[in-house]
Amino acid sequence: MNKNREIQVEFIDIAKDIQKEGFSDEMLLDKIILHSTQYEKIFNTTLKKYKYRPWKIGIVEITNPEVNISILRRFFGKSTLGLNDSHFFIPKYSQNILGIKNKKQKFLMKKGNSFIFYWQHPSDNLRVTFKATVILAIIGIVITILLA
Repeated sequence: MNKNREIQVEFIDIAKDIQKEGFSDEMLLDKIILHSTQYEKIFNTTLKKYKYRPWKIGIVEITNPEVNISILRRFFGKSTLGLNDSHFFIPKYSQNILGIKNKKQKFLMKKGNSFIFYWQHPSDNLRVTFKATVILAIIGIVITILLA
């Protein structure tokens, strides 16, 4: 069973390194960058089991216990860029939502829910498309049942 994992967080300036690798802020909007070994600690399984397929990669719920705010982000593992088990990186947008005030804060991380992740996705395009699809699917099922 997966439990919350409390970790000491230290933000390091890897934004420039990430940009050098070709990632923009828009590409990282829905991601949390952690050391690759963190995946097994959070999800109790390995990325190798899923053959590194992007759609199988898990969702991480990050909670700031000081202000009791949570966000959901997709796991993005990097063993380079100076990250270790006590580091993670999220873009400024996500940092502002969590109310990060200093570089060393404790956060709770646990496995998140994929449905809620897409329902509350930070990208308007993806969030609206997902909600419309779910609502239209429900309407279609109701109409099918009523006409049957």
